[in-house]
Amino acid sequence: MAELRNIKWGIFLKDLLSKDSLEILCKSRSLQWALTYCLRQQNHIIFNELEDLILEYRGIKYRPHPLNYPRVFESYDRYRIEEIVKDDVVLDLGANIGSFALPAATRALHVTAVEPLFYKDLDANRGMNHYLNLLCVQGSIGTSLVDCQEFKGTAEQMLPYWAHRTFVRMDIGGAEWLINPESVLTPSVRHFEGEFHFWTKDQRRNQKLNEWLSLLERRGLGYILRWSKHKHWAYVSADKSYKNSTKVFLKNGSFTGRSKGIWNLSTLTLERP
Repeated sequence: MAELRNIKWGIFLKDLLSKDSLEILCKSRSLQWALTYCLRQQNHIIFNELEDLILEYRGIKYRPHPLNYPRVFESYDRYRIEEIVKDDVVLDLGANIGSFALPAATRALHVTAVEPLFYKDLDANRGMNHYLNLLCVQGSIGTSLVDCQEFKGTAEQMLPYWAHRTFVRMDIGGAEWLINPESVLTPSVRHFEGEFHFWTKDQRRNQKLNEWLSLLERRGLGYILRWSKHKHWAYVSADKSYKNSTKVFLKNGSFTGRSKGIWNLSTLTLERP
């Protein structure tokens, strides 16, 4: 927990009113993200312990981290968990506390979950659910840089040695721009779920998203690209059964109301065999 007495409040207020902080606040509409950004400038990370609290959702138990428990619910809205079949070998990059990896383990043959920051929470949740087909790995893939909402620093870089994978989910907080797409999208991948971040000017100017999309098409995967209202993030769902690719814009940047309708309806625009 960041001690109030250790915060340099003058610098904190200056950071809060900075261009970067205001941009985060306006685009995400999340005060938590803006405050976390400002505290991170002073090397503070907000942590808290919720001892003995266990959350059960859809039959899966979690020891929720105070920053990350909403992700338990978001994963079912954002990602195509229902697309996982029993023979899938899943690679979850940026597994967090396991909000995707845990439900994936109930459906897939095997899941490898890679997480540099919340590994202990992830592994505790795996153990509590007794999922023997879930392997938790502490580290990052393709780069040692961790630069996300919750943390900025370095982690042990894991070599992409998981050659065989059929289903990949990726949410690595901006590090997707630092890695080679071919290290993630191997020829064996039949389905991909990924989040791409555009928080900085350099990221918005970067054309590397086109490299990811082009590689998906070369691998024979059609995709759905969903832009947020202000284009500060994008979600991609891709599958070898999608015969066409499409791009849609969410109306309000959330997963409820009109945006949720667009999110779900977009899959119906794709031809399936």
